[in-house]
Amino acid sequence: MEITDVGVLGGSQGSDLAVSSDGHWVAAAGPSAVSVWKGDKLIHDIALPGRGRGAIRFSDDTHNLRAGSWSLDLKTGEAIDLVPDGLLVAGIAHNMQDLPRMYSLAACVMSADAARVVVSVAHTPSRGLDDDTDYAGPVGQVVLLEPSAQRLVAVLAADLDAQDVGALWLDGDVAVIASDDLSVYDSRTGDVLVRVSLTTASVASITRGTGPIALGHVDGSISLCGVDDNSSLSTWKGHDGPVRALAIDRRRDLLFSAGRDQQVKVWDVSVAEPEIVGWYWAEESVAGLALHPFGEHLVIAFDGADDVRVLELSD
Repeated sequence: MEITDVGVLGGSQGSDLAVSSDGHWVAAAGPSAVSVWKGDKLIHDIALPGRGRGAIRFSDDTHNLRAGSWSLDLKTGEAIDLVPDGLLVAGIAHNMQDLPRMYSLAACVMSADAARVVVSVAHTPSRGLDDDTDYAGPVGQVVLLEPSAQRLVAVLAADLDAQDVGALWLDGDVAVIASDDLSVYDSRTGDVLVRVSLTTASVASITRGTGPIALGHVDGSISLCGVDDNSSLSTWKGHDGPVRALAIDRRRDLLFSAGRDQQVKVWDVSVAEPEIVGWYWAEESVAGLALHPFGEHLVIAFDGADDVRVLELSD
C-alpha cells in the first residue's frame, strides 16, 4: 500500500479524531475543545469544558458529533452536555457512604446514538468506605450511564488506582475497559461478557470494528482479542514506544497503527502473523488517527500541533 501526504486541515484543537460515515466531515478534539471541518473548510471551533479524553464519533445520520459527554449539532454549532454534574456525582457515589470531596472526569466515550456513556473518574472520597480514614490519594472508577433517562446503568469498575483506569471504548453492543486487563461488558446492562488478563504492558490505545478489539500497548506491542472468545488473543511487536492510536478497515482486514516513534503502519491482520503492507514516516510523534469510511484516506494528528494531516491510501 502506498501512503501519500495530500493536505492539511488547520486549526486543530486536539488529537482525538473522527471521520463521518459519508466522508464529508472530520473532527479533532482535545480535553476542552473540538474543531470540525467539512471538506477542507473549518466549520466549528468550539470549547467543550471538561470533555476529558477518549474516542469521538459522528452520529449515524451525521447530524451530530459525540465528544465526551457533549453532543454537538453540526448545523447550528450548539453543544449540549448530556451528563450533568448531578448524574456524574450520583454515579461516583453509588457504592460509597459519602459524596466525593473532589472529582475530575478523566475519560468519557459516548455511543453514536447517545444512548450510553462510559465515564472514568478520578475522585477523592470524603472518607473511607468502612471507616473515617481519609484516602491517601484519588481513586479511579468507571461507570456506565444512560443520558436520556439520567440514570446510572452500572458501576463497571471501582476502587481502582486513578492512574491505572486505562483506555475506554463503547459501541452499539459492548463497553470496554483496557489497562492491565481487558474487560468487555454488555453496554445495555453492564454485565461482564469477557475478561482477559493481558501479559503485555498497559494499554495506551483501543479501537474496534465489527470484530475483534485492537489494543495498542505502552511497550509498542499490539494485540487483537475476540469479544466472544477470550482465547483468541494475539500479540506482536508493532512500534518502538507507545502505540498511540489505532484504526481498523474490516473490508480489507487492515489495521492502522500510530506510535510515538513517528511511524504509521498498515498491517494485514487476515493472516496468523500480521504483516506490514504499508508504512509512513511522520514529522512528529503521531497521537491520533482516523480512517475515511471508504478506505481512501487516513487523517492523523500530532502531539502539540495545530493541524491535522490527510494521507491518501492506494494499493
